[in-house]
Amino acid sequence: MWEPKKFAIVVVMVGFLALMGARGAIAGGLELREQGAAAIGMSDAVTSKLDHPSTVYFNPAGMAFLEGLQVSAGATFVMPQFGYRDPEGNHPSASNTNKVLTPPHFYASWRISEQFATGLSFNVPFGLGLQWPSDFGGRHMTVGSEMQIFLINPNFAYRPFESLSIAVGLQLMPGTVEIERRFGFVTDEGRISEGGVELGGLGFGIGANFGVMYRPLDWLNLGFFYRSRVAMTFYGDAHFDVPAGVGDRSVFHDQSVEASVVLPDYMVIGIGFQVLPELYLAFDLDIVLWSSVDNIGIRFPNDQSGQLTEDVRQDWRDTVTPRLGIEWRALDLPLHRLIVRFGGGYDMPPTPDHTLSPMLPDSHRIFTSTGLGYTYKPFGLTFDVGYMMTNFLPRTVGRDDCRDDYCNPFPAEYKTRVHLLAVDLSWQIF
Repeated sequence: MWEPKKFAIVVVMVGFLALMGARGAIAGGLELREQGAAAIGMSDAVTSKLDHPSTVYFNPAGMAFLEGLQVSAGATFVMPQFGYRDPEGNHPSASNTNKVLTPPHFYASWRISEQFATGLSFNVPFGLGLQWPSDFGGRHMTVGSEMQIFLINPNFAYRPFESLSIAVGLQLMPGTVEIERRFGFVTDEGRISEGGVELGGLGFGIGANFGVMYRPLDWLNLGFFYRSRVAMTFYGDAHFDVPAGVGDRSVFHDQSVEASVVLPDYMVIGIGFQVLPELYLAFDLDIVLWSSVDNIGIRFPNDQSGQLTEDVRQDWRDTVTPRLGIEWRALDLPLHRLIVRFGGGYDMPPTPDHTLSPMLPDSHRIFTSTGLGYTYKPFGLTFDVGYMMTNFLPRTVGRDDCRDDYCNPFPAEYKTRVHLLAVDLSWQIF
């Protein structure tokens, strides 16, 4: 039997769950860590060394090792391919309507003196754009969603010794989300008639970050970077499409909704080796403390019935991601420089089987990447391109995937692949 209270809670929970981000889109969950072509070419294993303005985002302590004033701008083209199959055979197979996401990024780094540097990054580190067919078997959970969380990130670096730099920064994070779902109403005559809901919301959060870069030897680089958790409250509106024949609309009427979530702590440790003058090898280990996300607070300030407000359990778990990157300076002449990059790694999802849904059919991932960087030295111009392919291991969940008294309500098998292509143009002004 259809239960309005349970449905409304799940509708809003799933919609605002997308706002939480998760580690890696690719890098896991909804995080778009792939925020620069130079870094993507090395699978983002750049915490210990990145001779590029985008180090402002990946480890701002690296700003103190750059020269002069440098800026970089570009975009990442994200092309997800999601496939669904019903293991119980009750619904037809489906795939997402292909949608290319193009989050932009901009970086600026200025080395003020031998000891001090400052910089700014702007990008979209969390995002999602997923559209299923209108007859999708899971349309009662999601038909489409689009989410963006922007990051405005000023940073300051201090280099007390030639081999050591430390940095601190401020995270300003506005966000938007749109969610659409379909579901059945019971009419006054006892028939099932399909309706739906559309959600839209805005949120804002503030956090901090800290970075260290240490080069004790000419051939050894060590890096550490930490982003704090960010508490965000989203304020939005729920518009219900109630079909004709449903007389009681006391619960499902257009109204405001609020959701409180916490983006988790993120840290990464990196080590790099200058194996040869022209060859650099890097290894990163990312850690995200997702276990702090055990529920989402949902509030309907104008709901007179008092039925819709709820704390929704999630049971997310910590994740660890190893990354390997290689950078080869293939050509270094007075006028030209050409750099070739490679990388790869393995990522795990934060979402357990009993809460996995078609809103974000996440899974364990294996990713590989490559890239090129060309510099025309007289003008200080560099063009970078990076490509990454992420293969999600097939994942099946069913009604027997339970924890305590909660079981997954939507049996499904998911197969996913994501292609990413990033392009940047950078300029060393002086």
